Amino acid sequence: MDRVLFIRGAKRLGLRLAEIRELLEVRDTGACACEPAETLLRQHVAEIATEIERLSALRDELLAMLTAMPGPDCRDPLPGTWRSLSSDSEERR
Repeated sequence: MDRVLFIRGAKRLGLRLAEIRELLEVRDTGACACEPAETLLRQHVAEIATEIERLSALRDELLAMLTAMPGPDCRDPLPGTWRSLSSDSEERR
């Protein structure tokens, strides 16, 4: 039962099955699994930080797109933009 709880906890932390197996192999030898676990967790934290940065950049791009969208009188947009011909000519005035 202890093994199942360990696996569930490790999966909840986002560890991959191969990583969990590696930790279990160390644990099964009777040796302290702290060092390998710390290494895996630090790697996982770094991966999550990278993913957060990627998602933050994506969020910023989406917000910029929303800001650039024309108002409720949306007409056909210019190719490759969110701006319509009418909003473009209105801005020039």
